[in-house]
Amino acid sequence: MLTTCVILSPRWSTLAIVGGLLLVASLVVRLPLSVAPRPPMWFVSGFIGGCLGAWLGDGLELFLRVSTLALVVLWGSGLIAWVTPTASLADALRFFLRPLRLLGAPVDQWSLVMASALRGLPMLRDQAQAVLDTAKLRLGQDMAALSLRGSARLSVDVITAILSATSRGAAETGRAMSMRGSIEAQDGATRGARVRLGWVDAAVIAASLLGIAGIVACRLMP
Repeated sequence: MLTTCVILSPRWSTLAIVGGLLLVASLVVRLPLSVAPRPPMWFVSGFIGGCLGAWLGDGLELFLRVSTLALVVLWGSGLIAWVTPTASLADALRFFLRPLRLLGAPVDQWSLVMASALRGLPMLRDQAQAVLDTAKLRLGQDMAALSLRGSARLSVDVITAILSATSRGAAETGRAMSMRGSIEAQDGATRGARVRLGWVDAAVIAASLLGIAGIVACRLMP
């Protein structure tokens, strides 16, 4: 809901409210500073160059607002990934989408697809790391001396290799699930741990509703 509000109304007031809620949540769960990504130098220099270009074109405020919007959305997504086990996301999705069953929506199938996709993320990470390590071993010192065109070609080759390796792994996983039977897989998804709301969930929902109320109030103000 907060992400929807930020995307539909990317005003500074909206970004400030959602960013403040994310900051409070990060402090409550005591996230260490080590989990924050450290942007490389090329990213920082590109951002500074973008600010200069936007300033010359009288669009600095818009550029900064869009950059802040991207940061807030990534921060919220990262916070969910940091504090929530991936195995619990599918059950949570099925719990919150349960009212859609009255409309005939395949909620159990959606949760099964999400659970399968989340289980595939570690495989994608391992495949990407293996391809990158192989490319570094083959090129060695020549990798640092690549031109811009050579770096672009290498990026295309690496991405293609990652997608090819991941597709093979996904095909093998799909065959294994087919051998087990789709009905059994769906039953396994629907028989997961029962999701129950506690006082922490109530506090998070209350804080989110207060944030949404503040966003709506700022929107209605002249």
